[in-house]
Amino acid sequence: MFNFKFTLFFLSFLFFSFSNIKCTQIQPQNKENLEFYQGIGEIEEFIHLIPQKNSLIAKTKNGIVSINLSNGEINWRFILQETEKIKYFLADEKWLFLVSNQKNIFMLNIMNGRILWQDYIEEIDLQNKKYSHNFGGYFSKESFLFYSKNYVERRDLKKGTIEWKKQLKSSQIQIQNVFWNEQENKLFLIANSIKDAKSNLVIQVSDLSNDQMEDVQLSFPLFANNKNSKNFILLENSVIFLDENLQRIGFINLKSPLGSPQYYSLSKSKIDLSTLDFSELKKIKSNHFALVFNSMQNQGKQLMMFFRMKNLQDSSIEFINSLDIEQDTTVVIAQNDNQDKFPNDLFVCQLSQYEKQLVVEVKKIGDSIETAEIMEYHTFTKSQTGRIINAFTIPRSVKKMKSSQKKVLWNTLVFFEDQKFVSLIEGKSLWQREEALSQIIKYKIIDSPIAKLPQKETFSQSMNIFYYKIMNDLNNFFNGKFAFLMPSNNFDALINEKKRQEEFGFHKIMVLISNSSQIFGFDTRRGIYDGIIWKHSLLEYDLMDIFTTNSNSNSNSNSNNKIYLVVAKSKKTSTLTGFLINPFNGEIIQQIQLNGFSPNSQFISLSLPTNNLKNSQKSTISSSIELVFVVNEDHSSWKIIPETEEALKAFQLNAHKLKFFSIVPEEHKVKGFGFEKKDDSDQFNIVLLWNKIFSSDEEILGYSTTSRGQFPQTLAGNQYFNPNLLAVSTYNHESAFIHLIDLESDSILGIFEYENVEKPFRIKISRECILSTYWSTKYKSYVVSTIRLEASDFSAKNYFRNKDGSKQNLLYSKEKERSIDFQQASFLLKPSTSTDIKITKSYKGITSKAILFGLSSGDILMLHEKFLDPSRPSLIELKEIEKQIQFELPPYLTFLPDQRPLYITKGNQIEMLRDIATKETKMESVSFVFAYGLDLFYTWVSPSGSFDILHNDFHFFILILSIFGLVITIWILRHFINNREIKSNWQ
Repeated sequence: MFNFKFTLFFLSFLFFSFSNIKCTQIQPQNKENLEFYQGIGEIEEFIHLIPQKNSLIAKTKNGIVSINLSNGEINWRFILQETEKIKYFLADEKWLFLVSNQKNIFMLNIMNGRILWQDYIEEIDLQNKKYSHNFGGYFSKESFLFYSKNYVERRDLKKGTIEWKKQLKSSQIQIQNVFWNEQENKLFLIANSIKDAKSNLVIQVSDLSNDQMEDVQLSFPLFANNKNSKNFILLENSVIFLDENLQRIGFINLKSPLGSPQYYSLSKSKIDLSTLDFSELKKIKSNHFALVFNSMQNQGKQLMMFFRMKNLQDSSIEFINSLDIEQDTTVVIAQNDNQDKFPNDLFVCQLSQYEKQLVVEVKKIGDSIETAEIMEYHTFTKSQTGRIINAFTIPRSVKKMKSSQKKVLWNTLVFFEDQKFVSLIEGKSLWQREEALSQIIKYKIIDSPIAKLPQKETFSQSMNIFYYKIMNDLNNFFNGKFAFLMPSNNFDALINEKKRQEEFGFHKIMVLISNSSQIFGFDTRRGIYDGIIWKHSLLEYDLMDIFTTNSNSNSNSNSNNKIYLVVAKSKKTSTLTGFLINPFNGEIIQQIQLNGFSPNSQFISLSLPTNNLKNSQKSTISSSIELVFVVNEDHSSWKIIPETEEALKAFQLNAHKLKFFSIVPEEHKVKGFGFEKKDDSDQFNIVLLWNKIFSSDEEILGYSTTSRGQFPQTLAGNQYFNPNLLAVSTYNHESAFIHLIDLESDSILGIFEYENVEKPFRIKISRECILSTYWSTKYKSYVVSTIRLEASDFSAKNYFRNKDGSKQNLLYSKEKERSIDFQQASFLLKPSTSTDIKITKSYKGITSKAILFGLSSGDILMLHEKFLDPSRPSLIELKEIEKQIQFELPPYLTFLPDQRPLYITKGNQIEMLRDIATKETKMESVSFVFAYGLDLFYTWVSPSGSFDILHNDFHFFILILSIFGLVITIWILRHFINNREIKSNWQ
């Protein structure tokens, strides 16, 4: 008879095994397990409204972006290179024309952001400081006119080909605008001529239908001031300008026969202009313009005078009204996207910031100024968000009131100093964006707090989970025929994947500091759009760096006790201040004034062992404390943070062992320092231990080090591990050098030269390997070079592999009768330029590593470390040394693999990629990856494969059937065996 106890034990084992197998069903790297956030960046100006697309075109610090007004998402982006900025733009309903500071011009389709054509124009004058720009364009039906300095050219609108080009004879005339009367085929060049400190408006007319006809030129005196303010504009078919005495507004209709201009006297407005300083003549609508004046008596106060072209045929001007603008008040013209609602009405939006509120007031400008809407917002005060940088207002819809009246809903977009971008409507925030996340400069990553991890399931929950898994697999295996057995309630919540990811440390808490003086606490469990859990705006400081400390020596293994030191420089006094911050709730624990330390001071993170502590069972616990060591520029004084009694004691016990280095690029030196105890005191002085001087012709580019204290200096097999290894890269006349320095013994282990190098030249140390990337001017490709360090006896072969596969012998003497061998290999990388190199991390360091290459295209390429192993045999050597290979390596090939599946971004491109971060998880095969630039991206990767992960398509039902089948087979065989044994005994 079958053993009942064995059966009960077996079924219990199955139940507990499968009910707890939930944690290993995680998919670490696919499209569902990555987060990508597109950033806009710093908005400098709003360009154009597209009503039919419900989108707004804006100029940013990095390019052009189209924003969906409904949800704040990005429709399309046009991003320039990092050093290229937009100097001029011109937009209409279909096209967008751009001029950059590198003399490039672009024509874009404004609906989708696609480039129709682009060109380079050498004649563009970027050095002219008399005007904000002396180049621009004009759209016609089929052509585009581009002007610069003293010439104008006509291009095909869709192809960009030049149809004709016209040059002005006088070099003192600077073209400021153009107008083309297509019906009469006449070209009007509106220019500014400055002679003898006098400014004149020049209008030159060319009849393009008759090349023989001479140009007609008219000249009128203009108002000129020292600020070079714009003193004339083109409004529809008329030129509006200020006369030389600032008493009249002149206007000329370009579609009428040219003659003397007509004038409107500013005295009719009955406004005293004697106490006002002219600022700007501004076009605000197709038939409206304004004069802006600054008050001479009250700084920050302005006056706007609004005018309307009453009749476009005879260009008569009508004064509407004026508006006083107080200090700390922003006024923008409301853009009307529906002429049927407000055919001739003019609305302005006035935004006033106070200590406790932001007041948004929409006013109708007419014979009297009427308030159309006024709203108060208490979450966007000046102390919280800083001043308003830009704003934009449009009427979104019409709301019916109970009194059968209709109310217009005004939508106001505001961009604040702290890079917060909000959409306000009807007293509420429609959506918000934190564009400071597009300017991240430093980061720290830790595990989510253990206290917030989900509790272990109860017995009934485990039963439900087990039943759900079996029924789900049974239903899938038989194509849904057992759907009636599925539980009616949703058990997905019980086996939620995010819950399982938390248990294995997949999700992290990130502390991010931005270039716009913001500090963010970011929780990846909440997703990329809702991940901000706290924020600090330190607008009075420039944030410099962030370092890790902890609150006590027992917390080195517990992330709950981690605290971070954010170092900031005051914008007013340039003094340094340290902020100790709790990463989980954003609490500023302490603010430390770093008096006596300049912005060039050196900050070093230290992990120091402390005295052995004893717990209640009186067993010894190994402990350490993390602190930050600060030393001033001349190394005459130092400070530790946090300055607690335990930290000071740990420092005094270990000071004689501590060594650090300092790189001085201007002196071409690397200096090593240590500590020397003063006589009969507990004080220490910093002393210079060694000094490495490079050639004065060599420029120090950067350095990389191993993590000191991560592992001892040991030799594992033939691999050379050195926790005190420093690699310094230098550059001299298209040649780059890597200097390997042992910080402990003050010895140079090797110098490697790379020729035909174009900067930047990047290096990274990965235990026994040194990686470098650069652009080769010889191969016209990106090169990845790797140097592997090996420890061996003098009798061993010492060589490194050259690019052509040949070997070059090298011998380096080392202590304990050991030498260091160097194997070197170079590979070509097909994709675009690499911007960063990072190496994945694992929990216990067992699994193989992968190299992450950040590409200028915005992708991240992940390659297994075996592809960069210098030991990869060439195809010629492969047959000879095949028997000697102890582990599988692919043959040496010139190009590294670059297939699409190797890109972990999965089609998402991170614009202006700045850095990549990696962090281990509690699952050995999985590594967390975070990348940032203009966008944010994070995911999980498995460089060695998911050997400890069951995939989502794993069938529990088949496994159970197999086990039960095995048990039944054993039971049947046992029955036959027992019968045979009985018969044999009787015989």
